[in-house]
Amino acid sequence: MKSEQLSFESAINFSNRLVDKRMNSMRTLFMFFDGFGEIYQNEKKKLPFHINIIDELRADENAHSRILAKFLMYEDLISREYDIFKSFIGYLVENYNNKKDFQKIEVKWPTLTVEKERIDLWIRDSNYVLIVENKVQNAGDQYKQLERYIDTSKNYGYKEEDIYVLYLPPTYEKEPDTESWGKYYETDIYNNRYLKLSFRDDILPWLKNDVLHNVRIKERLLMSSLEQYIDHLEGKFSLRTINDKMNMKLQEFIKENLEITNAEPEYSLTKVLEKKEEVEDALNQLKQLEHSIKIDHFKKWERCLKDKYKDFDIVNNWSQGNKTNYLGVKIVEGESIFSLIIGYDIQSIYYGISRHFATDAKDNRLNFEEIITELNLTKDDNWYGYRITSFENAYMRLSALIDKVVNRKQYQIKDTSIGEDISVNQIK
Repeated sequence: MKSEQLSFESAINFSNRLVDKRMNSMRTLFMFFDGFGEIYQNEKKKLPFHINIIDELRADENAHSRILAKFLMYEDLISREYDIFKSFIGYLVENYNNKKDFQKIEVKWPTLTVEKERIDLWIRDSNYVLIVENKVQNAGDQYKQLERYIDTSKNYGYKEEDIYVLYLPPTYEKEPDTESWGKYYETDIYNNRYLKLSFRDDILPWLKNDVLHNVRIKERLLMSSLEQYIDHLEGKFSLRTINDKMNMKLQEFIKENLEITNAEPEYSLTKVLEKKEEVEDALNQLKQLEHSIKIDHFKKWERCLKDKYKDFDIVNNWSQGNKTNYLGVKIVEGESIFSLIIGYDIQSIYYGISRHFATDAKDNRLNFEEIITELNLTKDDNWYGYRITSFENAYMRLSALIDKVVNRKQYQIKDTSIGEDISVNQIK
């Protein structure tokens, strides 16, 4: 019995030592970050004047998708050809010739949508459909996300052998989660019609070397837009030439901190990889903390909803462990039942008019076209209309939507017996 107690105490002590070691390592790492940040801020002040509109607007993944969509759907006024999209397919075929199926893509009359059916970029043509999942901000993958997008494409009439998937992280390190692929993991699509492209090493050089150089001088707006976006990506990945001196200073700091200034390459690589692992561990901890803080927003917002909308049924399904979180109000007006909610699914936060907490499927008699047009909302199977937003603006947008819908009664029920729309006021 005594030996068992000693063994248990030894295990506890060993565990405590590991925790202490990890905490000390984390403290050292944050001291490293402080020193790095100080040099970065000092050197940044010395940079010459530089302005990029996309930088200033703090483009999120949705904005990147819209910009790429505009480029890809450029149609030459003379030839009526989609030159940039054809160039993109040509880049894939030339640089990833191990994926022979991409050679089958023939650009004819493509239709490109952003966020339709929740797909970042969805390019549909007569003989293929291209699903583009944009992860430029390193957002996490949703459960069975790619599986849903593939199934959606099949529901639109495309055969499995005509479906292609592109995954666009910032750099090559990030791979889609196995869970995101669902039943399509290691199937024919995964093996032959899936490519991972990085913004830094594929999108940026393609735009800079292949697209920009072939734009006619008279296409001033296209050229200036390309230059701004290329410059934005170069800034994102610290590739602007005006940053060269600052980058050199930061590299010197890292070498001195790791004590590898004059070390052998083998030793230097080991130290760099060790520090990289520590940084990735710290980033994972910060991501977990970020998610926890975001969920705390739901707690605060729920209190605000209960205080402001006392006569409404508050609906919610949020917690730290949820993959998707919802909060809002359910509206019941005669035959009209729907919800006005915020949704957060790790990847993005959005608000809008939904069937969640109200009906098993959307009620096609409900008409929200006026609001959808006014707020530029996107439709899908679960939402009458939704829009991507930010945590800073989410509650304000939802509250404004509730006030707009409830006070102005901007929705209608279609009377299928006479084929006319009647306002909700007429059925109360």
